[in-house]
Amino acid sequence: MHPVAVAALDSGEAATIQLALERGIRRVCIDDLKGRRVALAVGLEVTGLLGLLARARALGLVDAVRPWVERLVEGGAWYDDDLIRRVLASLGE
Repeated sequence: MHPVAVAALDSGEAATIQLALERGIRRVCIDDLKGRRVALAVGLEVTGLLGLLARARALGLVDAVRPWVERLVEGGAWYDDDLIRRVLASLGE
């Protein structure tokens, strides 16, 4: 990965992308826009935490996504309100 790209990222995002590239992992979970752009630029598929929660529900690992999203937001995570509405609507919540 280019050093300039790494410098623009949080260390966790940079490490996630680097590890995925080194291990041949094709999909990463990154919510930050800069991190998502870099991951896409180096050929990785990207999902975010809301996508993982939706997948967990589809697999029956969680009964509902809304309570998890509410906990995240209460804990200080920020997601676009429209994105939250669309994700929850797609799940019938």
